[in-house]
Amino acid sequence: MCIDSYRTARIITEPEDVRAAVRAFGDLEGEALPTQQSVELIRNQMKSLP
Repeated sequence: MCIDSYRTARIITEPEDVRAAVRAFGDLEGEALPTQQSVELIRNQMKSLP
């Protein structure tokens, strides 16, 4: 599994590390807004920028 972050990317092969990464991604995915709500949130935030 390849883990990408802001400045790096690395391959992890240890089964426990892969499971932890998959769980973390699943947790993030579960918290994400549906696509249309994300679009609306971003648009609203952009409107508030100077």
